[in-house]
Amino acid sequence: MSGIAGIFYRNNKPVQLEQLQAMGTALAHRGPDGINYYCKDSVGFVHCMLHDTPESLFETLPNKTEDEKFVLTFHGRIDNRQELYDKIGWVKPLSAVTDSDLVLASYRKWRKECDDYLLGDFAFAVWDQANKKLFCSRDHMGVKSFYYYLSETLFVFASEIKGIFVLSEVIRVLNDERIADYLTSIILDNESTFYKNIFRLPPGHYLEISSGKTIKRRYHQFCPATLNCKNEGEYEEQFREIFIDAVRVRLRSDFPVGSLLSGGLDSTSIVCTAAGLLGKEICGKLHTFSGIFNKISSCDEREYFSSVIERYGVTSHVIPVDEIHPAVAYEKLIYDEDEPFMAPHIFMNMGLLPLVRKAGVRVLLDGHDGDAAVSYGYSLLAELAFSGKIFRLAQHYKKIGGKSYKSLGRRIMLLYWYIFCNTVPVFLPFSPRRKEIENSVRKLNPEFLNRTRARERLLAATKTLPKFGQREDIYHLKNITQPLHPLTLELFDRIMTREGIVPRYPYFDKRVIDFCLGLPASEKLRDGLNRSIVRRALGDLLPESISERRNKTDFTPSMLHAFREMDGGWLPENIDIIVKASYGIIDEKLLLQFLSAFKFGGQQEGQPELINLIVATVFSRWWAKQIIRN
Repeated sequence: MSGIAGIFYRNNKPVQLEQLQAMGTALAHRGPDGINYYCKDSVGFVHCMLHDTPESLFETLPNKTEDEKFVLTFHGRIDNRQELYDKIGWVKPLSAVTDSDLVLASYRKWRKECDDYLLGDFAFAVWDQANKKLFCSRDHMGVKSFYYYLSETLFVFASEIKGIFVLSEVIRVLNDERIADYLTSIILDNESTFYKNIFRLPPGHYLEISSGKTIKRRYHQFCPATLNCKNEGEYEEQFREIFIDAVRVRLRSDFPVGSLLSGGLDSTSIVCTAAGLLGKEICGKLHTFSGIFNKISSCDEREYFSSVIERYGVTSHVIPVDEIHPAVAYEKLIYDEDEPFMAPHIFMNMGLLPLVRKAGVRVLLDGHDGDAAVSYGYSLLAELAFSGKIFRLAQHYKKIGGKSYKSLGRRIMLLYWYIFCNTVPVFLPFSPRRKEIENSVRKLNPEFLNRTRARERLLAATKTLPKFGQREDIYHLKNITQPLHPLTLELFDRIMTREGIVPRYPYFDKRVIDFCLGLPASEKLRDGLNRSIVRRALGDLLPESISERRNKTDFTPSMLHAFREMDGGWLPENIDIIVKASYGIIDEKLLLQFLSAFKFGGQQEGQPELINLIVATVFSRWWAKQIIRN
């Protein structure tokens, strides 16, 4: 189920079906299996259907109770179906109960506390007819998107901003602060958009809207689980149980299931688990989708993921990533997206999507940012350094890769330098982090920089961002809850949905994150291997080449190759557009310096300049669209 929208006139003005139909048309790409509407008095809902679970095949949305006291539009998937079914006390079999049935019954039973009982990825709105109240909610991690506009007389929501702007009452008011944040490549919050009057419902939050009152509250906050484990074996056993179930519930589909597969630990752990489940418990065969590199051997991971394919006999689909033209993907995204986006490597994943469609796959598993969910555990080194346990610190470094006492000493000294850099108060002139911020904001013209207070807001935000030198539990929590994650998931949701694909992320299961937050740092970093709990708990499922792999592939050469060799003229051709469209915002001379450094840099040089050029290009092309609209 891949798209929702709705209107609530708080002044009792009647909603017109034509308004809802216009919203449905704007979101039609999200509903290849049908678009339905609910329209009564001052409330109207839209639902765009993409079948992705067995139950969705006979589901009708918007859904309503028999007495029509409650009406629901729902986008997502509920994973604890049996648990909810038992608590609610259904008479008909669970197989005849849809996910939206469960959400609607949960709201009817528990009202605004219903979120405490829901597990899964979702965004939904319920109209409470008796109390003339609208209840809206978004999942814990922000996998499903929810945008809204709110005034004294009107509340509008949609899965994409374009669904909101079809209403004549909603005008485009650009948000200069969000523009400044984007151009400095730092995400500061979970709510703002590039429009002052359009907001995102933060992950783990709900909204209650009536004619005269609006309540927005957090219903879930990630926190370390209390783990009653007596030894490492119990940690491994509990993680294995939770992770396998996180994969299992995401295999629920009436269509072929696929998974992205690289040579890294995150994607391979998902594929190995899913392939085993599909072979033993669930009928069907897993499809995997991988990129190969024929021209840039340093980026090629076939030696790793081929062992997974051979071991589990999955249906493998590959594409030469170093033959993809990035400009094609970027031009499409610039046309489709409502806001500027920040995803320099996105053209690689987009190149795989035609393979996914051709295989008939609708559900695609993804190991995206599993390392943030589990955490590498390197903050253990900082903890040892702070406590003066130099001998234990040296032992860890030796296992990580120190080959001599000289290299160990150099690494330990470097560690203390990193800690110093990250713990020096940012307001001091010699703070390294302050220098990083100053380097970021220099891309903005002084007047725009001062007007948006970008420097001050970035300095204040350093308190909430993860940084090396913090205790592992603090670092891990700040890392997994930083605003970058939901923003990225929203982009992936839009890209995949346009292709008729539903992405699912086992590592972003609430249970997996809570468990890993509660793990001691020593369970994450052990014997020189990060994310050790995954390697040990799934050791019998993973090929040894994966479970013992220490390095991670650097795809910088691939990105530089794509924009220098495959589409070398795209960025230079856009420079004139950037200069014209960004007058008064971006420092034009600095952009030309970036272009020169990128064009004439070495094989491994020019990535920072390239990212800055991409960000500026995407922004300026979006800015030009705003000028045309106005």
